[in-house]
Amino acid sequence: MMAARRELILFSGLAVFIALILLKMGSAFTLRMMIEATCYAIIALGLNIQWGYAGLFNIGIMGFIAVGGFFTMLVSFPINDKFWNSTAPGGLGMVGLYLLVGIALTWGASRLNRLGLSKKLRNAITIIVFAISYLVVMSALAPVADQIESTAGFIGG
Repeated sequence: MMAARRELILFSGLAVFIALILLKMGSAFTLRMMIEATCYAIIALGLNIQWGYAGLFNIGIMGFIAVGGFFTMLVSFPINDKFWNSTAPGGLGMVGLYLLVGIALTWGASRLNRLGLSKKLRNAITIIVFAISYLVVMSALAPVADQIESTAGFIGG
């Protein structure tokens, strides 16, 4: 009984807080915040079901959320002609190519035990290949990111 009363008081306080935000910031801001809060609540419920009740630990969910957020930004922002008319898209394409090559090399290095290498040597080679791939991708990404920030400002849709 006491827990239900506490929840009712907290929920009422939240409703008053939302009403104050509505009065202060306006309906557009409040609606946007409510939509974001609802999305985060759905994510929390999904993670609670998967991690809590089912006991399955899956980090990939957050990766899909990040990809979804990126593509939402990409299609919802207006087209940035400064970016698309520069050499930055080609630079980003090269970074993507380096990333794919790095993934392929790391995957190949993780399969070296099929050639008769020991597990320790295979793991060491895989870690070294991953580290080198990471450094190559990041060194290729840094100048492209600097160019985008200095000339275009953002990628745009």
